[in-house]
Amino acid sequence: MIEVQTAPLAPRADWLLAPPPAWEARLRSLSPITERLSHLRFRYRQDDEQWALYDCIPAAMLSPERVQQLSVHWTSLPKSEQRGRKSSVSEYQFYMFNTHRLAVSLYWILQGTEYLVGGTPFGFTPREERLMEAEGLSPEPFPPGTFPAIPFDERVVSVLGARDRLRKYGDRLDAMSTVEGLEAEDRAAEREYRKQYLAWHHQQQAPTAEFFKWYTKTKESRSTLRPAQKGLANTLSDFKDQFIETGVLPQAGTASSRIIQVSVL
Repeated sequence: MIEVQTAPLAPRADWLLAPPPAWEARLRSLSPITERLSHLRFRYRQDDEQWALYDCIPAAMLSPERVQQLSVHWTSLPKSEQRGRKSSVSEYQFYMFNTHRLAVSLYWILQGTEYLVGGTPFGFTPREERLMEAEGLSPEPFPPGTFPAIPFDERVVSVLGARDRLRKYGDRLDAMSTVEGLEAEDRAAEREYRKQYLAWHHQQQAPTAEFFKWYTKTKESRSTLRPAQKGLANTLSDFKDQFIETGVLPQAGTASSRIIQVSVL
């Protein structure tokens, strides 16, 4: 039995600010509050002068270790443990757990521009980072306060829905809560990552491929390159399919044509 400690500090005034009623009603229609499922809540961040959404996980869904961390304030720990606890449990997280029995973490920031509508994520999952890197995008999120504050409107709802956290939140949560669901999601994400990698690699190799297309038509190529093997197109297609599925690129076998080596991906 874990003894829950009363918060030693009074909550900050901005922690208690309520969002506009219309915002709260719309969010609750998308992310209802239950005892067994996580949900989203608003918080006004005074330092950044903008609203944010926090992912809130009920205590019943937490590990005993996390409950212990959230239950005891850092000031009650030995000095050797205080710094580590402060870095893993903020004052706001401690307050929310000991008043609402929720583990909260910053999820979405209501900030943007006319070209960046709908807000920005506070962070990305490892799968999102891999896919963004495969597309040549930076996986570093924009910090709170980077852009002007925006309202919680349907543009925000649309962007959140695109990440499968609101519109599809309920029907995906059960699958994601099982090992099988997580493994299936990982496999699908990895395949997509490899497809993106192949597209990037093909673009990077385009100048080399063009050179060898020209070179194979010259007299010099007859003495330096062997003829392409029969069924080369099918071989390359099989190589790509296997790479997408497994992440392992087969060896080209006895084919020694430089065109094969360049074109495998």
